Amino acid sequence: MLSRPLRVLLVEDSEDDADLLKIALRRGGYDVICERVDTPESMQASLPREQWDIVISDYVMPRFSGMDALKLVQAHNSDIPFIIVSGHIGEELAVAVMKSGAYDYVMKDKLARLVPAVARELREAESRRARRASEEALRESEARLKCALEAEQKAREEAEAAGRAKDQFLAMLSHELRTPLTPVLMLAQTLQATARLPQKVRSALQMIERNVQLEAKLIDDLLDLSRITHKKMELQFETVDVHRLLQSAIEICHVDVQAKAQSLVTKLKATPHFTRADPARLQQVFWNLIKNAVKFTSREGTITVQSANFGDKICVRVKDSGVGIERSMLEKIFKPFEQGGQKVTHEFGGLGLGLAISKATIHAHGGRLLADSAGKNLGAEFTVELQTIAGTNET
Repeated sequence: MLSRPLRVLLVEDSEDDADLLKIALRRGGYDVICERVDTPESMQASLPREQWDIVISDYVMPRFSGMDALKLVQAHNSDIPFIIVSGHIGEELAVAVMKSGAYDYVMKDKLARLVPAVARELREAESRRARRASEEALRESEARLKCALEAEQKAREEAEAAGRAKDQFLAMLSHELRTPLTPVLMLAQTLQATARLPQKVRSALQMIERNVQLEAKLIDDLLDLSRITHKKMELQFETVDVHRLLQSAIEICHVDVQAKAQSLVTKLKATPHFTRADPARLQQVFWNLIKNAVKFTSREGTITVQSANFGDKICVRVKDSGVGIERSMLEKIFKPFEQGGQKVTHEFGGLGLGLAISKATIHAHGGRLLADSAGKNLGAEFTVELQTIAGTNET
């Protein structure tokens, strides 16, 4: 039952019959707001004037028929329930009326059926409105989702295009920058071989050589990053001795360790210590980790390089007593151009590519590179995990 008056448009030429219909509805418990029309013109004027809940129409009238009234309702709003009420309508004609779009029909001598028919059609009308609202909401949601997906796809394509443009620019810039460095480095090395070169000039040439090599290393890092991004880093796998690669990396860093009066402790206890790897690339990773430990550890600090076996894996740890890493930065430091914050970058320099390249390289070897630190000024530890294989001359 409605909580408000039932708005009924009566299409009826007989005022007495209209009163009977209203009495039947009120006896059925409806508070009725009713308007009676009996011509096409009056009906066309009334339809838009009110939001009718239901239209009840006689079938036979002098000026027009119930079928004509049905067509007017359908042209205005096909969702308004329409019930035919007639004193004489055969079963065949009633079926034809229902097929044309009427919701129900009631004989005038059986008006007791009118109230349940109205109640049923009101419920179905409400159900149709709810279903239509749900479908409309679904269509709107689908349209919004489609727009969001299209916007996301466009943003992704733009980001990918920007990324490709950046990578192409880095690759081109790296090549262009590296080309003029080669003759400078060769000239500095050639001049240093001159026997009678004054020490002051020799020192200047050594400084030039160091800076050119540093610049070349930064450019190489950019090139490596570009190769990794484009999945073009080529690895030449062979059986390698992890301990031997570690010792080579330590020897390369020996001068830097001495320059800062640091202690470098080795504890290589893994057995077995062979793996399948690209020796140059794996040694580059070890060199980078040791170099970083030296770089971020103060004078007279301690660096420990150790190895051990855990199941069928070899774990190489490079631990230092340096500046440490804040917990919030432990994951970020493996991202390109990250070094643990702007302050660290400003103080120690570099592009922040070494760890990103190292992690990608170890991942390409089927291993893991992990970082850990107790916090600022409490040192850091980097662990490389690799699968071991049977090797020769294990010690």
